Amino acid sequence: MEEVNILQDTINGHGYWDMLLEELVVRKDFKNITLMYTNEKKYKYIFDNCYKVDFTHCLEYERESTNDELSPCFFRDIHLAIIDRVAQKKIYVVKIDAYPVKLEIWCDYIFIQEIE
Repeated sequence: MEEVNILQDTINGHGYWDMLLEELVVRKDFKNITLMYTNEKKYKYIFDNCYKVDFTHCLEYERESTNDELSPCFFRDIHLAIIDRVAQKKIYVVKIDAYPVKLEIWCDYIFIQEIE
């Protein structure tokens, strides 16, 4: 089984569907993205050495808050793929639907942590 399939199975096994995105942190000029949510355990996903980060917020979603807080986002889908780029380097493509936000992240590494 390919590494991307193992990662996808691991993420799917965490039961992310309809879980609240509790933390979304963008660091180092979009080079590192961290997201966190809780189901039965707390899960942290780290996307490291990012090349592309695309955030889209649903236009129809009415934002209630006028401050800098993230709108409540609920996971609907997380899909992983790999593309081959220059010099046979693999890059992960991660598409996340966390209504009302959608993310597309291209990165070298994905780290998954379970926090007790």
